[in-house]
Amino acid sequence: MFGFGGKRKKMVKQFTTMITSVMGTYVIMRSIGSFKFDETKLEPMAIQILEACYILGVIDCIAHALDPEEEIIRQDFIINTCEDCTIGMGIFDESDAAGIFQGALLFVEDGNAAHELMYKGAKSAQACTKAMFDGEDSSEAAKVMNLDYLNDADLVDNFRELFDIKIKGKKS
Repeated sequence: MFGFGGKRKKMVKQFTTMITSVMGTYVIMRSIGSFKFDETKLEPMAIQILEACYILGVIDCIAHALDPEEEIIRQDFIINTCEDCTIGMGIFDESDAAGIFQGALLFVEDGNAAHELMYKGAKSAQACTKAMFDGEDSSEAAKVMNLDYLNDADLVDNFRELFDIKIKGKKS
């Protein structure tokens, strides 16, 4: 009976610590580069879902690095963590976060723009944690969390088309 839940508690603590480090770096870069969201020319809801797809990739990557078999950190926990993290870090409002991430999940299909955003988020999370574990200075972590995904014009255009199809029912 003693020690029951110890593995879970330890893993959740590691998960939280890693997310705080990586997403803290993202929030700093987000505040510096907030103009990049405007440059996409996407409407506000599209920007929120686009960013949620990226963040979902970041947090999902960290979860699967710690718990690849999803024994403790399952999808519902990951989604709740995405919501809590973005609310706590001031990215999304509490009243909107759950809906934004549910929307993001509905967008993701293998190979589409939402899936590519998740992939980019995961690659950024890997590179950021590697820089931290390797003892690089904070500028190395910041470089990989610098909103580069918003500079990918093709990805943004493909996401715009996906948004128009999923939300507005339009085909281009």
